[in-house]
Amino acid sequence: MIAILGAMEEEIKELKHRMRVEKAYRFKKSWIYEGMFQSKKVLLVKTGVGKQKALEAIEHVFDKFSINTVISTGFGGALVDHLKIGDVVLYSSLSSTEGKENNLDLSTHTVPIYQKIVRLSQPGSGCRYLYGKGVTTGEICATPEARVRLFREYSSTVVDMESYWIARVALNWRIPCVVIRSISDLVQDDLTFLIGLFSRDRVSPKKLAGCLIRRPGMLRSLAYLYRNSRNARKSLTIAVKDLVTECLSE
Repeated sequence: MIAILGAMEEEIKELKHRMRVEKAYRFKKSWIYEGMFQSKKVLLVKTGVGKQKALEAIEHVFDKFSINTVISTGFGGALVDHLKIGDVVLYSSLSSTEGKENNLDLSTHTVPIYQKIVRLSQPGSGCRYLYGKGVTTGEICATPEARVRLFREYSSTVVDMESYWIARVALNWRIPCVVIRSISDLVQDDLTFLIGLFSRDRVSPKKLAGCLIRRPGMLRSLAYLYRNSRNARKSLTIAVKDLVTECLSE
């Protein structure tokens, strides 16, 4: 069985829509959906945001299910200028800001997958595949200055908040892990307005309403972020479909 893990509802909702869900249940902060996707048996998991939730979800999945491949997926922030909204980056390796010495090399498994997915990708699909290094942080990388520092320190091209921990557990279990992230924000984007708006892994309507009353000009930034997230989710759905149907076995 293939396990597909994403942190937020916005990242997995199109995959869930296309999936034939046979069972669904909650485990702590995560939601687990078991069923069929593209005629293959899959487990779709909404882990929740951050290290602890990701670890709890992936360890539970490995304890309860027979998994032969993990796909860690979701949105990612660009750390280099050449990445555009909706680009899909397949990770060659992963670092964590909790320690440089803990670098994870994923290339043995992912190089042939990247070569195959690029070769089979449909022209005009709107999904551009790239290969690069990722870094996982413990908080939102909200400013251009913070992204520049991450790139300089870790030589990574994409930042996220969960993939390192999922990949580390998978490798400890000797289960292949593929990490793909669709770019939802660019190097120059300032996301500080998002800090404090999240509740239960999504933007809280109550907090958002209060913030808009105080700062009505923030509406333009939210509209920009919504468009980017929609485009990133579209590419992410295409990428997961390509992986499941063409590159991975059940």
